[in-house]
Amino acid sequence: MPMTVPTLDTWLTWSLTELQLGHFLDTDPWGRPLERYSKGRKGQICGDYKGILVVHKGDEKYMQKVYRLSHGAVSKHVCMLCEASSEVDSPYLYTFHGMSACHRSTRLSTSEFIEKVVGLQTFVRLPGFHVDFIQHDWLHVVDLSLIPECSASALVELVRESVWGGEGTHVDQRLRLGYVAFIKACKADKVKSRGEAVVLAKWLAKVCLDVAIRNPDDEHAQLRASVFVNLVAMRRAMSAPNNDHVKLHPANLVALQKANYLFHCAHNWLATEAIKDDKLLWKTRPKYHKLDHIAYDHAPQHNPLHLACYVEEDGVGQVKRLAAKSHPKRLGEQVLARYAAYICCRWLRQLTE
Repeated sequence: MPMTVPTLDTWLTWSLTELQLGHFLDTDPWGRPLERYSKGRKGQICGDYKGILVVHKGDEKYMQKVYRLSHGAVSKHVCMLCEASSEVDSPYLYTFHGMSACHRSTRLSTSEFIEKVVGLQTFVRLPGFHVDFIQHDWLHVVDLSLIPECSASALVELVRESVWGGEGTHVDQRLRLGYVAFIKACKADKVKSRGEAVVLAKWLAKVCLDVAIRNPDDEHAQLRASVFVNLVAMRRAMSAPNNDHVKLHPANLVALQKANYLFHCAHNWLATEAIKDDKLLWKTRPKYHKLDHIAYDHAPQHNPLHLACYVEEDGVGQVKRLAAKSHPKRLGEQVLARYAAYICCRWLRQLTE
């Protein structure tokens, strides 16, 4: 139903307001007296503790549904945080990157975001809402988008160049040999999750770097290696042990931003070459622009890796598995009961350890 999401988000915003205040409210989100309050659900929620919303993020589909944004990947304005454009002749073209890119001066204020971009005002009604709450997610931007897309283009080229197998072997055979090499690399590093984008990026960085070293005069090979080397470098900067619990060490922040800039330079060169040669490789789309926001706007505030949606995505997977085992007539009740039991078992296990 069209009002289901707005209604749920209105209740969620109301609950977040309660957490910020630290005590239960006596009315519902529409100002009506709340029966639970009159029956004793009142006072402090968790003693002197309060809960404050600092970041709201998710994938593109979720953010579009929650805010009904006028800016999006398929519109003229491709970014919900600035005026980056998809028009080729625009000075704010989203493929421009780095701190000196023109669209960096068009970042939206909170009032501009609410007035020009938001079509559904639920979360923006939260007391203290600020546009900086809205952030792009590393998992959805990089791990689930940029790395797979870059990897696909690189694998097509590496197979054609007979990196695995000789000139006389069939393309399918070369690809199988490449997969075998990838599995060996995973086993050597004692990696169990072979589908993880991070592992794929590290492996391709090594493969592409080996090809580039063997062909020092091949500019394409050098820049292809640079794409993956800098993807890995960004991850390394965020995973470094000298980072604080929340914020990046200043040196690692510089390393992240430098690697981001070099990644964009290399990828844009490869994309331009592919267009000139009429090849369907190294595609550029708005999520590459989002990486600039992560590096230059979000990373100075907190470590993008620590607030990425890994745990949330895993939680959704757990709920889906529970739902698949529940009867349709009592699905909601059974899922919540089983999830509560699942969480309680984990807590009890931790208490006894």
